[in-house]
Amino acid sequence: MKNEVKVVKNKIIIIYSGTYAIRTIDNIRFCNSSHNNSVLNFKTGKPLIAPVGLSKLALLLPEEAFCKIHKRYLVHYAIMQEAIIKDGKIIYRKHVLPITRECIAKFRCNAEAYHTSEKNE
Repeated sequence: MKNEVKVVKNKIIIIYSGTYAIRTIDNIRFCNSSHNNSVLNFKTGKPLIAPVGLSKLALLLPEEAFCKIHKRYLVHYAIMQEAIIKDGKIIYRKHVLPITRECIAKFRCNAEAYHTSEKNE
């Protein structure tokens, strides 16, 4: 099996080291870069390693649901239901994620829009 990541409808398929995993995109809370790979952290379950860099992963995931908050972090807007932004960081459960000053207002605004559209569906 070739290492790869695919997005089909609302699912992400990760093929890595001879195994595969299928998860729903809405279950992803944030992703961070690790060398040439990305680590996907979910609302429930263990993190998964995806054999693509964070920039390529950002192109695969829906733009209206994810925001690159830092060169090493990509966050799902749904995280704002449980997170706090304080002192240039997003505090989500036991994780502390850096966020650039330029992204703070954009992230808050888009997170609000995401939650509004989610309620209307």
